[in-house]
Amino acid sequence: MSEHAHYAIIENGQRSFYDSRWGAPHIQNDLLGGPEDLLELLRTDNVHEPIDMFEPEVAEAGLLLDMDRKYLLWCGNDMPVLEVFSLRQLYLKLIQPHWQDWTIQWADEGPLEIARALGLDLETLCTGDQLRLGTRQAASSIKAVPPGTAADTRSLMSLRDGNGTVKHYLFAEMSSGLLLQGPGLIDKLRTCVESPFPKETYTPWMVSDAPTEERKPVNGVFLDVANQELWWWSSGFPFRGDLVRLAELWPRWTVRVHTSGLVRHAMLACVDQDIRMPKREAAQIVQQWLESEGSEEWKQFLRKNYFAQHSAFH
Repeated sequence: MSEHAHYAIIENGQRSFYDSRWGAPHIQNDLLGGPEDLLELLRTDNVHEPIDMFEPEVAEAGLLLDMDRKYLLWCGNDMPVLEVFSLRQLYLKLIQPHWQDWTIQWADEGPLEIARALGLDLETLCTGDQLRLGTRQAASSIKAVPPGTAADTRSLMSLRDGNGTVKHYLFAEMSSGLLLQGPGLIDKLRTCVESPFPKETYTPWMVSDAPTEERKPVNGVFLDVANQELWWWSSGFPFRGDLVRLAELWPRWTVRVHTSGLVRHAMLACVDQDIRMPKREAAQIVQQWLESEGSEEWKQFLRKNYFAQHSAFH
C-alpha cells in the first residue's frame, strides 16, 4: 500500500516528473516555502524520485509547477481539511505571500485535471477500471433522513426542478450509490422528505470518529433538471472511469465534478444564507492541521513565518 504524489515540472520549456510514494497526505507542506524551495526539494532530497510520466490513476495527490508561466495547479488528499472549502481557502491565503506573482489554482478534478492540463492522453494513461462509484446494482428504492434525526448523514442531494424550485435531501448512503439510478433518481427524490441546507463544518477524517448527531455530508450531488446538468462532489477525486460511467448512466446530461464541498454546492443551489464555517474556527483547525505531525521546531517555524503574519490567526 502507498499514497503516491506525482509532481510535474515545466522549466525553460522542458518537462520533468517526480514521485513521492508516501507524499499525498503531505503535499501541502511542500508548498510552504514557495516555488524555488519546492523545486530544490524535488531535485535534492531522497524522498522524491524521478519518473517517466505523470500517472493520474497512480497519484492520489499531485501538482503542476510551471516555472515559465508562474502557474501552480495542485491537489491534495489530506481530507477533509483540503476538501472543506473555507479551510482550503484559508490555507491558500496563508501561503500566497511566498508565491508572489504566481497564479495558484486548485485542481477540482484532482490528478485527472493536472494530466489534462499537461495535454496527456487520458485514454492511454487510464484503464477506466478504477471506480469510486462502485459496481453494485442501484437500489430499487431510496429513503431520505428526516430533518432533526440523530442519524448518520453521509450525502446531500439537491434538485432544481423545471419550475426553478430547489429542494434538499439528506441520505445515510453515499451519493455515488444513488447516482447509479440514472435519471430515474429524480422522480424518487420528489417523493422524499426534504431537509434544510446544512452548514459547513469540519468532520474528522474518519466519519465514524464523530458523534452521529455531528456528522455532516461528505459528498453530494446537485441536479438541475431544466439544464440537464449534474454536479457531483465527493471525499475523493474521480477516476476517468467514473466520468465515463456517469456519462453512460446519465445520457444527454452534462456531468461535472468538484471538490469544494458544501460551499460550492450552496452556490450552485443559490442558497440564500451564509453556510460557511466561522473564520476563527477555520483558523484553529488549519493551525492544528499544519502542526499535527511536526516537531516543536516545525511548530515554531510555522508560528513565526505564517500564523503571526495572518490576521485570521489573531
